Amino acid sequence: MSTIHKALERPRAIGAIRGGASGLRVLDPKRLQLMWAAQRDLERDIVYATRVPMTVSEIEARVPASAIPTAYTAFVLHEGRNVIADYEQVVVYADATDVRRRFPRRRGEPNLVILKPDPLLSRYGRVAPRCQVYVDLFNLPTWQAQRFLEALHRDLLGDVA
Repeated sequence: MSTIHKALERPRAIGAIRGGASGLRVLDPKRLQLMWAAQRDLERDIVYATRVPMTVSEIEARVPASAIPTAYTAFVLHEGRNVIADYEQVVVYADATDVRRRFPRRRGEPNLVILKPDPLLSRYGRVAPRCQVYVDLFNLPTWQAQRFLEALHRDLLGDVA
């Protein structure tokens, strides 16, 4: 009980949730989403990154079927098309061993980034859910991520709270 109570201190303090004997209630999903995004440390979850001498669409087509796309790729898959910006990096949740076999390590700016998968993430489908995509884009330091994030912000958080 004390671990849960401690984890909920900050969301309570900013007015994102209210909790009591009857359970938890989300009061402001926008604040909760932004708090999650601000606290996320994407770098810590990178298990493999490499430069792949292929186009983004070729990389996306060759990642293992078990990989769960996030960031730009997931945004495009959710929308069905890309009208935001060209992007140069593929970010997926996957087992690094499977990916290393297909994409050996090469020098250069990584255009394939593998994140340690959360064991529950696959329950949400073959693509990361929009809330996870938002958090991951929030933590990518590229101008493309900013453009995708702005579009997702309008769609995901525009009508909440």
